[in-house]
Amino acid sequence: LRKICGCPRRGWAKCSHAWHFSFMWKGAPYRFSLDKQLERHMDSRTAAATEAERIRIEIKEGRFGQVAPRESMTLRQLADTYLERYVDVERPATAQGFRYAMATICRTELPRPVGGAAPVGDWLLTDIVTDTVERFREVRRGQGVGPVGVNRNLGSWRALYNWALRVGYVDRSPFK
Repeated sequence: LRKICGCPRRGWAKCSHAWHFSFMWKGAPYRFSLDKQLERHMDSRTAAATEAERIRIEIKEGRFGQVAPRESMTLRQLADTYLERYVDVERPATAQGFRYAMATICRTELPRPVGGAAPVGDWLLTDIVTDTVERFREVRRGQGVGPVGVNRNLGSWRALYNWALRVGYVDRSPFK
């Protein structure tokens, strides 16, 4: 666990740069930024070390990077799978644009039907229906995003669902 920045090591506690994870298991290296992997910033070394230990356990048990079962898969997990298995392989030129679009979609908070609000990326795929897409459109328009920007996000989301239908991760699309 370390930082890869120009800050001196003694200043890492106050440094705002990301913690980096490095682990070798059975000849396979695992090296990445914890902030990118966890999709949130780790402020302290203690919190980063706790997450790093959890990841090490998952790697040793063979659960790290595995796709979640369909019933418990979130939109963010599906998007990561789509990016890894389709976009990076078949459409590498558009991969960065898709990452930006999905980051926007996944962090947009929508009211849940059962009460409260949560980022769409944390919603289970079974909870996403046509009304969810309409609510997303309303919330993004309320944030001052124009119709072109909203439609581009929806286009990326729809492409994700079309792929998921084709490979069997979902049985229906909220866009139909």
